[in-house]
Amino acid sequence: MKYVTHRRVNNSLAAIVIALSLYALLLPLIPSLQHWVEQRNPANQLRIENQISGDITAGTNLGNRLLIPAILVDEPIVTGDSLSVINDGGVWLRPMSAAPEEQGNIILAGHRFTYQQPFGALYHLDKLEIGNEVGIRWNGKVHKFIVEDIKTVTANSTGIEKPSDEKQLTIYTCTPLLTAEHRLVITAREQS
Repeated sequence: MKYVTHRRVNNSLAAIVIALSLYALLLPLIPSLQHWVEQRNPANQLRIENQISGDITAGTNLGNRLLIPAILVDEPIVTGDSLSVINDGGVWLRPMSAAPEEQGNIILAGHRFTYQQPFGALYHLDKLEIGNEVGIRWNGKVHKFIVEDIKTVTANSTGIEKPSDEKQLTIYTCTPLLTAEHRLVITAREQS
């Protein structure tokens, strides 16, 4: 009788370990599948493009948002003293950066992937291309930018956050996907 009970317990534990292992292995792939499905519907990209162009319903309060139609990013921009402000989603406006209505370097940082937040705000940032449009809705006004540079730097590279005399947008996240070894950096200039 004890043998049968131990066998059931062992089989149950093995099934749990296998299920958790599959979850841990497949979870990073789920956002890619979800993105692939969402990109099949042109209305998703059009909705974000309309926010950048200002074609939204009057009286709609969408708050401060980062808008990137090419990769279907429509995320809140949050402020605070540490990266922990985006533990529940969104992108972080770095405290020492310029605000979107000011001249200077507007610096946004966000997660690509965490197990608590598998579909991070910047999961698909690596799919952005030079010439893509990026919008920031800030205090009811839209600021438009065009991607000008894409690069990878080391995790301790601070040059990406240096002030600028011109209005520029710097967006960065960790890369490759499951590590914090480097930073993927997107630089965009304000559209005139």
